[in-house]
Order: sequence, then C-alpha cells, then structure tokens
Amino acid sequence: MDVTRSAYQDQDSPLTLREGLDEYYRDNPKVTPPDEASDEGARFFASHDVAHVVFGTNTQILDETITDLWQIFGLDISAWEYARQGAAAPEVREVFRELGLRGLAKGLALLPRYVGEIWRRTRRMHKPWPWTEFGEYLDRPLAEIRAEFGIEVLPAS
Repeated sequence: MDVTRSAYQDQDSPLTLREGLDEYYRDNPKVTPPDEASDEGARFFASHDVAHVVFGTNTQILDETITDLWQIFGLDISAWEYARQGAAAPEVREVFRELGLRGLAKGLALLPRYVGEIWRRTRRMHKPWPWTEFGEYLDRPLAEIRAEFGIEVLPAS
C-alpha cells in the first residue's frame, strides 16, 4: 500500500509539535483524539500520538510497530510501564480487537526487521523522549526537537 508521507514525518520538518499533531489527526481520521477517549485512553493516547509525531511515524501497521519500538527503547518510562498504561486503556483493547489475530501477526512478522535499527537509533539519542512531560515542546519546531534529542526519523520504506 502506497502511503503519502505527512510533513511532520520529514526529519527537518519546520512544523511545531502542536502543528504536527494537528496534521497527524487530520491525516489519520480513524485515530480518536485524546479529548474523545476514556480517562485511561486520553492519558495513554496523548503521549502515544505525540510520539508518532516526534518519531515521524503514521498509523499503518508497520509504523505502529515501529512507534512501539521507539517507545519501548526511547522513552523516559520503562517498557513495562508503557505496556501497563496501554493495557489499562479500553481504546487500546479495541484497537487490538479490530486488528484481529491476522493483523497482529502481520505487525509482529514485520517487527524483527526493525528492532536492531530502532534500538541503534535510540542508543544515539541524546536523552529519552518524555512520555508525559512534553508540554514545553508543543510550540517548538520538530526539526529543533529532533536535533535536541538526537532523533533520526526512519526514511520511508
């Protein structure tokens, strides 16, 4: 499937994080914005959706898998805490129900190809991305944020 890249996905995007997040929601209309989710879903997806923008990924199954890897290796919380918060959100359980076993298997099959590369990229980061304390970055350009953290967006596959 040919997916058009959004401007927030460019390594040197001049968009602010807030503008990138707006574009992310506009370009991915099936994504439920945090203000329309349960309390647990709002907390989880506010951070998860920001991570999509900061790490330059979309919502296709491959990019969802890549985003999870970025978050497991490159956040200021543990992989366990990330998984715990995701499991607490009913919207995450709904995503997995909609995805089904076939979709989940497809995503997992794509995963090994990217684990090493994402791990290397997160090791080159200057500091981990903040899971919840990202408010101070909302009005800063993505290019500047990525330079500060040492985030290298994966090229389009």
